[in-house]
Amino acid sequence: MLVSPPLQSSAHSPRSASFPRPHSLSRKSKTSSGSTSFGGPAGASSVATQDPFTRWRPSYHFIAPKNWMNDPCGPLFDPKTGLYHLLYEYNPKGATWGNMSWMHATSTDLVTWRHVSNEPVIKSSTAYDGEGIFSGGMILHGPNGEKDQMTAVYTAVSNLPIHWTRDYHWGSEKLALVVSSDGGKTWTHSEQSLILDSPPKDLEGKIISWRDPFISAWPEMDKLLGETGTDNLYGLISGGLRDQTPTAFLYKLSPQKLHEWSYIGTIADVGLNTELAKGYSGDMGRNWEVCNFFQIDGHNYLLMNVEGCGANLKDRHAMWARCDLSLTATVDEKKHQPRMLPKASCLIDHGCLYAATTFHNVKDGRRILWGWVPEDDLGEDRYEEQGWSGCMALPRELFHATYDRVVGTFNNQTDPASMANFHIEEGPVAGTKKLTMLASRPVVESQLLRESAVEVDLPSQELGSPSEGKSTVAAKGIHSRNVEIECEMEILDETTTTEIGFILCHNSNMSRYVEVVYEPRQERLVVRRSNSSSERSVNLDSVSAPFTLLRQQQADASTKLEMLRWHVLLDNSVLEVFINDRCALTTRIYADDDSCKDVSFLVHGAGKVKIHGGKAWVGLKTAMLDAHTGSTATGETSDIVPPSSSSSASSSSRL
Repeated sequence: MLVSPPLQSSAHSPRSASFPRPHSLSRKSKTSSGSTSFGGPAGASSVATQDPFTRWRPSYHFIAPKNWMNDPCGPLFDPKTGLYHLLYEYNPKGATWGNMSWMHATSTDLVTWRHVSNEPVIKSSTAYDGEGIFSGGMILHGPNGEKDQMTAVYTAVSNLPIHWTRDYHWGSEKLALVVSSDGGKTWTHSEQSLILDSPPKDLEGKIISWRDPFISAWPEMDKLLGETGTDNLYGLISGGLRDQTPTAFLYKLSPQKLHEWSYIGTIADVGLNTELAKGYSGDMGRNWEVCNFFQIDGHNYLLMNVEGCGANLKDRHAMWARCDLSLTATVDEKKHQPRMLPKASCLIDHGCLYAATTFHNVKDGRRILWGWVPEDDLGEDRYEEQGWSGCMALPRELFHATYDRVVGTFNNQTDPASMANFHIEEGPVAGTKKLTMLASRPVVESQLLRESAVEVDLPSQELGSPSEGKSTVAAKGIHSRNVEIECEMEILDETTTTEIGFILCHNSNMSRYVEVVYEPRQERLVVRRSNSSSERSVNLDSVSAPFTLLRQQQADASTKLEMLRWHVLLDNSVLEVFINDRCALTTRIYADDDSCKDVSFLVHGAGKVKIHGGKAWVGLKTAMLDAHTGSTATGETSDIVPPSSSSSASSSSRL
């Protein structure tokens, strides 16, 4: 759960101005001076004259009607109604962080959505949640097992500011629930609503945070605790122990008594800023938010949104850890408690995506992930100006990607075993390995967004330069910042190919552009934004992710380097890049020229690259069915409309 505003403290955000939220800029590459580079004053440009509300607003991503939004909460599928549900944190009074409440939307297809109301459905209404409704989850029955109700469990906040670096105010975070009997349109409290009034009492003085409940059945935990055959549910509350470890607090509860949580213990003791493998596996930080547990193909996973990373401890990211589940003796050895012991880990996304959470789709068994895309790369002074902040990334499927007969990586200097993000077994042929890794890709339902798009064939061709320079070829038929691209690239000359990829958002004379490239020798994906904009308060630093291509033995005993499979989704200012399902990077592009809509292929170096065709879809349909029409999920007229410049400016005074 994001607990204070982005970038710098805001003069018009008094609740949290005393402690600005650490941001993730230091995770990106720096200028030669070591400082973060921002665009200069805006010049005369076509984008600068556009309506601020629509200028950088995405269209095929889930987004609030207006104002600030952050963490996704309680995603699930209801088989009784055939509806997907998504709640999320929202500020009804402005475009910066504050007044945390929950909005609610539903969908029949996971990609197009309608809000059930034009106002928050869950908001502060008691003494124990007077400072905000923070993140949580949802269950498809009532607190006593009632089949005709829904229960939302959330973090009730009564004291701000809260941050893992500050002294913890005991009792400022409580666990509470509310109940809906009308499909989530309205929610009510009861005498059972306050579940827990504080973290475990024996940890007072040690806690640095305690929030973001996640609830699910956990058969593996039942087995570990000798409680098979029960209908137990388990709850995780995320946080950390000061100067000891980030962790999550494990509870047991009954589906018939959701208001009774029994504390079991902390689920992890990984230490401070632990990395299983430098560069590839991810820093586990100092504090965890929004933790989930789940299993895929018999492997146990812990999802963590990690704070306190990097050299300055101000970075954050979403990551997963594949864990062994075991009973571990406590320090005094008087009892054994369940622990998840990380054996492999990796970032879910190497860009700005955060507050990731998942759900088991009972419709088909998939594990689906939602994540928040913030405006971290835009100065906070621009949020109220545009009247909104943040959106969701496209929902993603988590699954196992398996690779047989692996004999090495691109440069053979990186041993897959040293990366600590693969599960490694002996391969079917002597001297080879079988690698399995938790992978992610946009859900197949996202292809429904192509229904209104123009499909563009990308022809097969070879690219290269006789010198060490750059070779570019225009992707004809693409002139838009609403585009999806899928294609494969094969490196034909490994010794002289420096980088391959795309130039996005460029104008006719290439004075404005974004490079999205893979550097095989450095084994990394890079998004370069330094020439993307001259707008004020825009971060132009590059963003990168470690990634290596695998070599696999063929039937004739020769080896072959896997191709680079690109899936690029550009939605105005939102860019999501996936390569080979093993690497994802989300970032923001704030163009200052509306003509910056062209796309070209890029090869750098004297080597050749073959593009094995592909497709692009231009003009994907909108995700929000009520975004500008004023319609609601019930078909009634609502007042969900973009704010005028005057209403946007005045909203800051209400924070």
